[in-house]
Amino acid sequence: MSNQKRYTLKDMPKGVSSLTLMPGDHERNFVAELHAVQLEAKRIPQCYKLMKKNRDDALELVQTAAQVQQKLDTVARRAESASATAVLSHHSVILEVMEKLKSIAGEYVALLQAEVHKSGDRPLEKFMASRGRRKVEQFSSALLVEASVLAELSDDLLMQHDSEYSAEAAAAADAAAGVEMVEILDPDGRQMWVSEFGATTFMVDVVKVVKGLLRFLNVNLTSEERRTLLQVFNPSNTGQMSSLRWNEFLKGFGPMPHCLSKLWEMLAQPWFHGFLSKSDSTKLLEVEPQNTFMVRFSSTKPGSFSLAHTMAGNVVNHVIIHTRANGFAVREESREKLFSSVSHLIEAYGQLLVHPYRQTFHRQLWWHGDISGEEASELLKDKKPGTFLIRFSTTQRGCFASSFVGRNNVIEKGLIQGTPNGYLLSGKCFVSMEEIVASLQQWDIFSEPYKNTTNEVNDAMRFKIVQEILQTENSYVNTLDLIVNLFVKEFRNNPKIRPEDVNLVFSNVDQLWTLHRTFAANLEKVVKEWDADSALIGPHFLQLNPSLVPHYSLFINNYNTAMATVDRLSLKKEFKDWMAGVMAKQTKQNMLSGLLIQPIQRIPRYILLLTDLIKHTTGPHSDYDSLCDALEAIKRSADEINESKRRVEDTEVVKVRCTQISGLGENLAVEGRYIVKEGRLGWQGKDDYHIICMNDLMLITRRQGKNKYKLKEKVLLDSVQIIQIPDTAVNHNQFRVCTSTREITFEADSAHTRIVWFNELKKEFSSK
Repeated sequence: MSNQKRYTLKDMPKGVSSLTLMPGDHERNFVAELHAVQLEAKRIPQCYKLMKKNRDDALELVQTAAQVQQKLDTVARRAESASATAVLSHHSVILEVMEKLKSIAGEYVALLQAEVHKSGDRPLEKFMASRGRRKVEQFSSALLVEASVLAELSDDLLMQHDSEYSAEAAAAADAAAGVEMVEILDPDGRQMWVSEFGATTFMVDVVKVVKGLLRFLNVNLTSEERRTLLQVFNPSNTGQMSSLRWNEFLKGFGPMPHCLSKLWEMLAQPWFHGFLSKSDSTKLLEVEPQNTFMVRFSSTKPGSFSLAHTMAGNVVNHVIIHTRANGFAVREESREKLFSSVSHLIEAYGQLLVHPYRQTFHRQLWWHGDISGEEASELLKDKKPGTFLIRFSTTQRGCFASSFVGRNNVIEKGLIQGTPNGYLLSGKCFVSMEEIVASLQQWDIFSEPYKNTTNEVNDAMRFKIVQEILQTENSYVNTLDLIVNLFVKEFRNNPKIRPEDVNLVFSNVDQLWTLHRTFAANLEKVVKEWDADSALIGPHFLQLNPSLVPHYSLFINNYNTAMATVDRLSLKKEFKDWMAGVMAKQTKQNMLSGLLIQPIQRIPRYILLLTDLIKHTTGPHSDYDSLCDALEAIKRSADEINESKRRVEDTEVVKVRCTQISGLGENLAVEGRYIVKEGRLGWQGKDDYHIICMNDLMLITRRQGKNKYKLKEKVLLDSVQIIQIPDTAVNHNQFRVCTSTREITFEADSAHTRIVWFNELKKEFSSK
């Protein structure tokens, strides 16, 4: 059989082909850049260690930082050899991930260090109790996502391109370094996590956690219930959920089979207010009557709750309600008091907890709570006119403020006063904050809210990835343009090159050019009109996908023929001299073979880019589902193209072999037929037969020279059984091929050869 390399789409790990290399003059020092990121990542837990109180508030963030360091250390171990360093230093995709890591780690550390500097003698404590915590959780999650991508891509690339790399040795080194197992106390919760994600996976896509839970419980949720569950699992809208948060959630709402009913029961309580920061709950309650109270999710202890209530002198007291295996506990002096439910706890302290806080405006997407006017202006910078948010007033206690983009793109502010009967804006009374917003929208002062679920970190990464998709698409279109408008034209204008050879070299490249010009134009429009909340990329890939199989199957199936045709033409010096002249007409010197392989690389690159984009697109985003659908559709297309390529190559192998066999009398090279196994076997007492076993027939031939055979018998293979015959004193290493009409006994030259034939034929025919 032919040893020629198959150019299939799966030949490149995660879409990174052997040709996606940095030019020689752009080589980067991968090890030095990785070391710089490692040093930056180590500064993250050092900042949290400066907290003098409530260090447990940062536990998940510290553990995530440890996971990041573990991923980076794994890559550093992989890159210890010179050959590995060379591979990783030359691949553009690896270096693109490194750029993202450096950017995220640098901004994350800068944010923490700035807050430490501002906090004085209580580093990070106020910040961690405010809405600012959302930002560090977003940085933390994004950093782990990119570190995981780097580790996975490094393994894939080294496995393919570094002959010294050993997956077994790498796994042994990882085991020696120590990998922590997830700690999930609820038995069903642990079983679900381990079966879905593995026993060492610390953080995963939160949508997958929701899907895994619903599968395990065999329940369906409405779209609104799904959104609520996503918010409970992922309040900072990072798109990820850690095993630590999953464990804590089940402490509060477990056991797992009953977690959803317990969650819905809690959410229905009038005194429960979901996700508020400590700072927000204080400011809401400090103007309320004494003994007003609310319960919220603890922003620092997942699965636990926080009770806030007003005391004399407008003091707001905060009490953590700890989750325990047998209930919920609050600390009284030096001991804990246990209750079977949070509702029972509220009832037990009925004298202190009299008036549930009943306002609900803080659940709206436009509510941003305890941020300053300057912070609000920064969030609204460069947004469309009418974009708005509502927050606390920083100057007047018990009042609120609106910040919005005016018609001249100037950030404007308005004061909203709280009154016993509602709210006052510009001398007009309103019953609720929601009524104020609805009125301002009706008057065209407000349009779209700047959502409090916005993940600035992911939005920035998402935009970078979309820009990368557009940049690589434009580069690809330019390559196709160069092929069509230079090389194809020059070939066609050369009277010494036959038209059929032109078609063999370039196939349907002009169709690819037309297809991708349209796709690039669509992407260009999305980037030009970019809006983080509404920009959709998935639908454009879904629109492109149906054209991939018919166009790319034709090109890729012809690729080997194209290269063979170029090689044949290049045997003539006249052609080589002419080709040098054509090459000189380019702005940059590109080999024709390097240009023609780019279509083979394109679909795997889409898979890589879409995978990266999904990791930075959270579940509630309107693009998330279409991106996931597009990724799966393009993967299926890649598989279908590969299968088409395999069938073509299999048919070609049969065709070549049949030309070497005399006495056939018919063309056996038809689509769907392929060679399963061939080689020398004994038959009817002679040991020099060459057996060619195909998937539907067997050729028994005798060799008549190098690559020349004479047909002795042709056997139709139907209802096939393969039987291994026990050795006797006379016969050794025999096996039998049985069909509906024949039984043929073959003898191998060794026990090993027999077992190889037996296993391969058994594998092929046992499923038929």
